[in-house]
Amino acid sequence: MNSQLLYYSILVLIIGGIKTDILYYQPEQVHISYGSNLYEIAVTWSTFSATNGSIVEYGIRGMILRAEGSERLFVDGGANKHFQYIHRVILKDLQPGSRYEYHCGSTLGWSDIFFFNTPPDSDAWVPHIALFGDMGNENAQSLVRLQEEAQRGMYDTILHVGDFAYDMDSVNYQNVRLLSV
Repeated sequence: MNSQLLYYSILVLIIGGIKTDILYYQPEQVHISYGSNLYEIAVTWSTFSATNGSIVEYGIRGMILRAEGSERLFVDGGANKHFQYIHRVILKDLQPGSRYEYHCGSTLGWSDIFFFNTPPDSDAWVPHIALFGDMGNENAQSLVRLQEEAQRGMYDTILHVGDFAYDMDSVNYQNVRLLSV
């Protein structure tokens, strides 16, 4: 019995002494944009570890379709040279006037399930657009209203015209959070 206890004690010491890196495979900062036409959507996200795969599973009634894309390393300009992996997948030949559900990631981790609507195939369609910029995070008075209206489906698209964050290279991305609507 003592030899077995000694064996497990040594095993615990060996395993406990092994340096393990924390891996971050979960998709973050997921966002979509139109591709080369209204029926093509680009899904973009980031991870802090390489996943060696960029996949979107999607569909109208269930996520039965699958598209693969690219992963590239991004290194910021700050002194600490933080890095992350930017993933991009293009969804092509989407059906007009349809609601698609999707999630993104890889076999190592998936995002939450999101949705988007494609515009109808009609010349009479007039998109409802929200346009904003320089929102800030300390006095974002319109943020709550914009979030509520977006969640109610009042907009077909939202355009952000700049100033996501300031001085990210000089403060090494400290206290930086991107707006998520």
